[in-house]
Amino acid sequence: MATLQKLRSKSAMLILFVGLALFAFIAEEFVRSLSSGKAESSQRIGQVNGNNVSNQEFNSMVRELESVTRLQSGRDNFTDDEHAQIRQEAWDNYVEAQLIQKEAEELGLMVTDNELQQFLTTNISPILRQSPMAYFGITDMASLQRFLTEYPTMVSQPGISTEQANMLTMLHDYWLYYERQLRNDMLKSKFEALYASLFISNPVAVQADFEARAKDKDAAVVGIPYSTLKDEDFEVTESELQAKYDELKPQFRKDLRYGSAAATRNIKFLDVRIEPSTADIDEQMGYMREAAQQLTDSTDIDVQAVLAANQSRLSYQGFPVKKSSLPSDVASRITDETPAGFVLMEPYINQTDTTINVFKLIGRTTAVPDSVQYRMIRFATANAASNRAKADSIMALLGNGVPFDSIAKDYGTQADTAWLTSAMYEPRTAHADADMVKKMTSQAAGTTEVIEAGGVCTVFRVLDRRFSATDREKFDVAIVKVPLKFSSDTEKATKNKLSQYVAKNLNVEDFEKNAVQNGYMVRNYTVVSTDNRVGGVAQTRDIFHWIFDKDTKFNTLSDIYTCGGKDYDHLVVAAVVGANDGEYATLDDPELREYIQQQVINDKKAAKLQEQMAGKNFAAIAQMEGAIDPDTVRNVNFTVNANVAHIATEPTVSAAIARTAKGAEAVGIKGLAGVYAVKVVNETPNEIAQDDAAKETVGNRLISMYTQPYQMNPYTGQRTASQYYQQLYLNLRRNANIKDNRYLFY
Repeated sequence: MATLQKLRSKSAMLILFVGLALFAFIAEEFVRSLSSGKAESSQRIGQVNGNNVSNQEFNSMVRELESVTRLQSGRDNFTDDEHAQIRQEAWDNYVEAQLIQKEAEELGLMVTDNELQQFLTTNISPILRQSPMAYFGITDMASLQRFLTEYPTMVSQPGISTEQANMLTMLHDYWLYYERQLRNDMLKSKFEALYASLFISNPVAVQADFEARAKDKDAAVVGIPYSTLKDEDFEVTESELQAKYDELKPQFRKDLRYGSAAATRNIKFLDVRIEPSTADIDEQMGYMREAAQQLTDSTDIDVQAVLAANQSRLSYQGFPVKKSSLPSDVASRITDETPAGFVLMEPYINQTDTTINVFKLIGRTTAVPDSVQYRMIRFATANAASNRAKADSIMALLGNGVPFDSIAKDYGTQADTAWLTSAMYEPRTAHADADMVKKMTSQAAGTTEVIEAGGVCTVFRVLDRRFSATDREKFDVAIVKVPLKFSSDTEKATKNKLSQYVAKNLNVEDFEKNAVQNGYMVRNYTVVSTDNRVGGVAQTRDIFHWIFDKDTKFNTLSDIYTCGGKDYDHLVVAAVVGANDGEYATLDDPELREYIQQQVINDKKAAKLQEQMAGKNFAAIAQMEGAIDPDTVRNVNFTVNANVAHIATEPTVSAAIARTAKGAEAVGIKGLAGVYAVKVVNETPNEIAQDDAAKETVGNRLISMYTQPYQMNPYTGQRTASQYYQQLYLNLRRNANIKDNRYLFY
């Protein structure tokens, strides 16, 4: 009782104590929750449609794509710039997949397993034959399914080497990646097909098209270019700049230029190239003369060793190639009189790639075909003896007259015919096994051989050999191509000179003002957070981080950073002078500011020229100071832009001609590059049928402008998305509220 009485008397204190304890517990959990949330947020690399992407998740995507790229390229190592490109591709793939999946879910679109399987069944052979998997005998659905089923057993079997296991894993991951990308592409195709179906023929647009082409007109054109007036004669105020910027602001959305609302930094930077001195060049010339002597003394076996010992940029391919596949500087030095075995003993400097070079023409031949038609069966298990036994068994069956197709079927594969062309293995960027290429291109038509290389055993039958009619001769060339290097003394002297300049000009204004007289040039540049480089200089990752670091102060010079490709031959100093994390480029961007200023000046020039032309006819304007010689443009209508000789293509001039009657004039036409006057001298009606069939044709043509997802550029051969699809995906990106924080991590 005494105890209870004591507790009652201290109840207020007890309640306070318990309350404080509970508060402390809740506060601790709250702080822990905040810390956890902050930690998670700090590792968030981006966000798409509200879905967060962690650094760990993104790194997994990048590693997968790097593995695919290694398999496709045959290379193990990548430069910083190439790693950045892979990261960009991984991000683009992820963003596009997220955008399409969201729209597809809302629309009820999907790609079923049956659809994917049906597509693969129909197209699997050409898909696999164009992939790295064909090299390992995986050329059809049966061999693919067998590989996927046996993969877990193959990588864990006793005696398999690490290299073989890694290769099998790369093949397995490659297919999983390709299959996932294929599913995404099929879903995207469905979405785009649905989008295309929304467009219908518009009778108003069809009629407008007829009217725009109803008459062709010829007109005399005269004009005065803006360039005849001096820019410095026109003063531009800050308010005028701002007004013009506000007028044109929709053009300055960052996503129109960069594809996203990327963070940007305006910098002033100085890039100094470290050039080899005369002594450096003389020393390298001596080394390269020794390399030429080594090539003279070498046999076919140790040519590669000579190139490796001299750190040649190019490895020895080991098989003859067309002259067009050689580096142009080497090809130009091989003539019809250059004999096999010739060694260029005197090195030369190629300024295009800044290298010093010698080479040996090991041989030249016209006996190597440009393409080989073949069929094959491949075995690529880890058991080399088993592979060879199967190949020998197949050779015996072929010798007994068993058809190739029948044997392939018994081994659960197909043996479709295919072509090996020089374009597939001659480029130095292609992955080609020299021994395999030599054997496949030297084998006679109608013969079958067993070829073993890299753990792969191939029964290879040549069906046909074809030669180029115009470029038959091929050249086996060993090239020692070495970057022209500078010595450590030269590097030190260049850096000391720059360090002294920076120390004397720590103020950014002085740093820029005094550059030219000291042999330097400071440039204005806008760095985008999605860029791989700063100012076009390779290997600028460190200074890129400094530029976007939250602690970097404006108008403060950076340290001197060593950058520039494999040779690190650039010294870069920069200062951040502006930042923009918004959706629009601003007048703080030097390039944009210069553009806006020129637009304001052109407006003022146009107003002055229009005032001078007021009240004058065509003939009088042609006599004005600065006027171009009158030019006649022909067959102009609303759909054809007038090309004014020596000035520009001017849409407003076309419009003025189209709406001006024959014999009449129009003056004071403000264009992109000047102010013009036109006089219509002829008018020709176009006989355009406007029956139902013609209207349907025009309607289909207009619709196709919207519904074709890709267009072929006739000059470059590149397929590019039409502007309507670009706008569609641009709007999807805007609505997805994408946050891209990769620049904080890489």
